[in-house]
Amino acid sequence: MKTKDTTHLPKKKGNMSLSQRLSLMLGILGFFIILILSYAIVDMGSQSTKKNLDKNMDDMLSLTGAKTSDILGEITTLSGNMKEAISFVWDQNDAIGGVPGNPWTIVSKDGDNLIPQTISPMSGTTFRSRIIDRAVPASRYNLEVVMMDTMYATIQSNPHVTGIGYFFEPNKVIDGVTDFAPYMTFQSVKSRNIINYPYSYYKDKDYYTTAKETLKPTITSAYTLDEDPSKTVITICDPIVDKNDFKGVITIELDLAAFDVLKHADSRFPSLFTSVMDDSGNFMFVSNEALKGKNLSAAVDKDGVQKIQEKMKEGKSFHMEITNTSGVKRRVYLAPTAFGNTTWWSLMSIASSDYQAVTNRLITTASLIGLLGTLLLIVCTYFLVKKNLDPLKKIAGVGDKVADGNLNVEVKYNKQDEIGHLADSFKKVTFRIKEIISDLNEKLASIAGGDFRVDLSDETKYPGDYKPLLLALRDITTDLSNTMTEIKNSAEEVNGGAEQVSSSAQALSQGATEQASSIQELGATMNDISAKIKSTADQSVEANQLSMAAGHAVETSNQKMREMSTAMQEITDKSNEISKIIKTIDDIAFQTNILSLNAAIEAARAGEAGKGFAVVADEVGNLAQKSAKAAQNTSNLIEETINAVERGAKISRETADSMEEVKVKTKSISDIIEKITKASEEEAEGIRQLTVGADQISSVVQTNSATAEESAAASEELSGQANIMNELVSKFQVIERED
Repeated sequence: MKTKDTTHLPKKKGNMSLSQRLSLMLGILGFFIILILSYAIVDMGSQSTKKNLDKNMDDMLSLTGAKTSDILGEITTLSGNMKEAISFVWDQNDAIGGVPGNPWTIVSKDGDNLIPQTISPMSGTTFRSRIIDRAVPASRYNLEVVMMDTMYATIQSNPHVTGIGYFFEPNKVIDGVTDFAPYMTFQSVKSRNIINYPYSYYKDKDYYTTAKETLKPTITSAYTLDEDPSKTVITICDPIVDKNDFKGVITIELDLAAFDVLKHADSRFPSLFTSVMDDSGNFMFVSNEALKGKNLSAAVDKDGVQKIQEKMKEGKSFHMEITNTSGVKRRVYLAPTAFGNTTWWSLMSIASSDYQAVTNRLITTASLIGLLGTLLLIVCTYFLVKKNLDPLKKIAGVGDKVADGNLNVEVKYNKQDEIGHLADSFKKVTFRIKEIISDLNEKLASIAGGDFRVDLSDETKYPGDYKPLLLALRDITTDLSNTMTEIKNSAEEVNGGAEQVSSSAQALSQGATEQASSIQELGATMNDISAKIKSTADQSVEANQLSMAAGHAVETSNQKMREMSTAMQEITDKSNEISKIIKTIDDIAFQTNILSLNAAIEAARAGEAGKGFAVVADEVGNLAQKSAKAAQNTSNLIEETINAVERGAKISRETADSMEEVKVKTKSISDIIEKITKASEEEAEGIRQLTVGADQISSVVQTNSATAEESAAASEELSGQANIMNELVSKFQVIERED
């Protein structure tokens, strides 16, 4: 007969082979190692590339700044030469028509010796100015010649110089001459015209006032020529100073096309952008034609302009990432170039996408190499692992047969490695299991026949973790033997106990019947007590309501007494006011009496003519006396009234105090009645619960009576079953217990 196997192993997840898992795990591990190495290489390469790129851009920016300085330096050199060419005149003070001075000494050279030559001086000559309509000294005439020749030569030899001139202060060149500012343009040179600007034209211009105040060169913002709108120019203003005395300025108008040499091109960065701007952000030069003559704000968004301007305040080179007005992120590089009072900034910019392109290519290349390396590692690892783990498949097949109960298997593997050791161990395990199964089969057959006295003392066949099998079988045999012995003893004891239970059950049934009768009588008594307590509680509630009504009546009486006391106080206040009025009337009567006396005296003095007036005075005096008497009587009555009111107020207060005491006592009575009511209700509830409990006890007693009768019948049945059990247990051969 087959028995159902209940030792199911948990279902294993996954169907990948060991070689596949190892290959995958090694591949994943290799992938992460390659990924980390690639990341490190890419990061270092990216940092190095960015540093090199930033350095490259900084070098290009430095070159741009150097070229800008060279261009401005050439102009400064021109203006310096022009100042030096006219410096001779400031020490010459010859008069009009006088002999021209000669600051030079002519010498001849004899070997290493210089021998002065004698030159006959010119005779006095009157010169007329070429710029203003008047005679001038010879030195000033020579000055004009030098200035005009210098301006002409400068424009002719410098195609980007569109205008040049000397702007002088009044009376600094020729006494009495206010307007002396010769100026040439590239167009006036062709027509041989010279412009002489009045002093009022330039005296308040920023470029002139700044140069005058600082005595340093200054540069204007870019502007368009009126004569040729296609040209955008700047004016460089260089002060003329002799012995700290400001004479005027040399102005050179420079076409911004001179800065076209600053334009850079790099095939790696098609978005490269080059410009030069002043410290206000106005473009002096810009490689983008659309931005010529515009401000930085036309190319960069508001936030970017603010960031750039804040960094420009530091006066040092810097670079940052900004967003242009089209929403494209760009990387900008700026470096300052100082010129006199002005600082220009060289600016180069590339799109952030171009900046990141090299790094992105490096990341892409590293990613592809890492991916291909990982795939190659997985494939190679798979084939190598698979080849070395194939013997394990055979051993696993043998293990499956053993798991299915087939121990007649053979493991073939001849190499002395880990797998060979595993195969030998598998053989030993199979042999040991077969030996143990044979021994267990023999012992269990004896136990199955009812003989628990089988010998289980030999432990040599159960080494290590197999020993618990023998110990468990030994414990089972001992426990079964003891259990059978105890069952036999218990059956005998159950038989005797069943007879005693039957006798006790009959006695219990009789007692339960008597208890049920007593409980019914107790329930009737409890119901009667409950009815009387409920009646007492109802009467207490009615008394409590009457007490509360009495309390409300006392409260109402107190309120009325307070209102009466308030009214008496108002009567007292009004009486006091009437007393004041009567006092006033009394004072008036007194004054009237005095007036009547004065009138009588005056009438007596008047003699016969005052008799009629004397009669009137007597009547007025009589009326005053009557008024005073009436006022006195009224005052007495009011005083008596006030005294009466005060006595009434005192009585009302005493009455109110008595009523308040009655109220307090009534409240105490009400509280006591309420407590009695609550106590009565609680007693009624307690009696009700006692009644319910008595009913439950009665029910339980009746149930016990029925149960006792059933127990007697069951005891007789139990005695019969105990006899049957004794017969069955006697068939087993148990181990004799040692005392």
